[in-house]
Amino acid sequence: MRLTDRPAARLGWIAGITGASALIVVLHISNFDLAAIAFATRNIPLQILSYGTPPGGYQLQNELRIKAGLTITPISGTALKGAITRLREGGTVVVGLDRPLAGIPRDEWLDFFGYPAPLSTGFVRLALA
Repeated sequence: MRLTDRPAARLGWIAGITGASALIVVLHISNFDLAAIAFATRNIPLQILSYGTPPGGYQLQNELRIKAGLTITPISGTALKGAITRLREGGTVVVGLDRPLAGIPRDEWLDFFGYPAPLSTGFVRLALA
């Protein structure tokens, strides 16, 4: 696939090349890895917040992402502080919306496409920070 000038310009705008920061929230039903690699091939830096304690398969996936030129930071307090700094400095951060979390009380579950789900609201707090 070849990026034409028009999509490349959109990528640059989304990624803050114009000086604006961007928080990109994605679902795990899309091939966001391919999109992220498209950013990397255009030298558009991204910080991707990944699974906090990645098991073996995720570790391999993160290694492939890093080889493609992406910045991968497993979610932690330090990673979130770095993401806030990046956004305040006009950078771009990518986070998945739909990762279920253990330990969220059922009365705090979010409505996700009409069904209750134990999802994080971290991306909202990140956008507001």
